[in-house]
Amino acid sequence: DIVSKACVSYFETFRRQTHVTPKSYLSFLNGYKVVYAEKHKMINELAMRMDSGLEKLLEASTSIAELSVELVEKDKELAVASVEAEEVLADVTMKAHDAEKIKAQVQGVKDKAQALVDLINADREVAQEKLQAAEPALIAAEQALLTIKPSDIATVRKLAKPPHLIMRIMDCVMILFQYKLGRVVQDPDKPQFIKPSWPEALKLMTNANFLANLQNFPKDSMNEETIELMEGYFRSEDYTYDTAKKVCGDVAGLQSWTQAMSEFYVINKEVLPL
Repeated sequence: DIVSKACVSYFETFRRQTHVTPKSYLSFLNGYKVVYAEKHKMINELAMRMDSGLEKLLEASTSIAELSVELVEKDKELAVASVEAEEVLADVTMKAHDAEKIKAQVQGVKDKAQALVDLINADREVAQEKLQAAEPALIAAEQALLTIKPSDIATVRKLAKPPHLIMRIMDCVMILFQYKLGRVVQDPDKPQFIKPSWPEALKLMTNANFLANLQNFPKDSMNEETIELMEGYFRSEDYTYDTAKKVCGDVAGLQSWTQAMSEFYVINKEVLPL
């Protein structure tokens, strides 16, 4: 063929051998070059990735070392914090225990106080009932005073020998007003009684405001001694309103008034502390 003839001619002219490379081989070399370039590029990319990965690993190693040092410090701080937390927990537990004791004590005091309040309320209700029960008698006694006229008092004063009961009633009136009574001696006419202080009673009744003073009597002025002094008079069988009415008419209102004042004091003494 033409290529072979050209090779022979070249040898004959230049005395140098020439060889012809097949076209398929050249195509193979070109293909190899392309594959080589692609693989070289891929290897370079992988190498770059590996270098980047190694750098990241180095950075991570450095960070881990730093974090390890920091973790050691944090472990120390955590150990200190744990000890402090244990101490705080123990303190809180102890205080909570003490608080429970105090709470139980307070509850006990509260229960006792409530029981006392309930008892006082019950006593107050009873006392109020007694006061309400005594109120009609007190009102009746005060109304009885209104029936006594100055002329009735004047009539009693003029009696040469007044009934013994009215004199004893006037003793009680003077006791309530805390007037001075006569010397305590046995009555010669009625030995079972002490002698009434009638002269002092006459002085009291001569006061123009005697009835008004009775109607406006300061109940708070009464005391235990006053009531005890009148008790001896009240124990007499004839110291009743009906008997007084028979012997001294409307002046008998003084008897019911003195007894009502005594009852009021006894009941009011129970009510006031409540």
